[in-house]
Amino acid sequence: MKAMAIAICSVLLMSSCTRMEHYYDDTSLVTIDGREFMVRPLPGREDAWHAVLNRVEGSHLFTADPALSLMNVRAIEKHTGCRVIRETIDNREINTFAAVDCS
Repeated sequence: MKAMAIAICSVLLMSSCTRMEHYYDDTSLVTIDGREFMVRPLPGREDAWHAVLNRVEGSHLFTADPALSLMNVRAIEKHTGCRVIRETIDNREINTFAAVDCS
């Protein structure tokens, strides 16, 4: 029982140090309001992007924060230099997927 508790604690500690940028290729980091966001292009789509808080901590693991969705959109716009097309925004928990218009 003690060994199992130690193993679970070890996994939790190691996972808390992992950043979202480590899970995906072709990521970029953008700072919005002092928080770091991971932005990446969606594979096979030249105008579609994914943004998420780079280091997820605390309550963000269990609840969605509407302010994070807005910051994700700002991160995509800052990184791409393009406007996010509002009708394409798809928020899933702490992730935002959206297309951009660079015209």
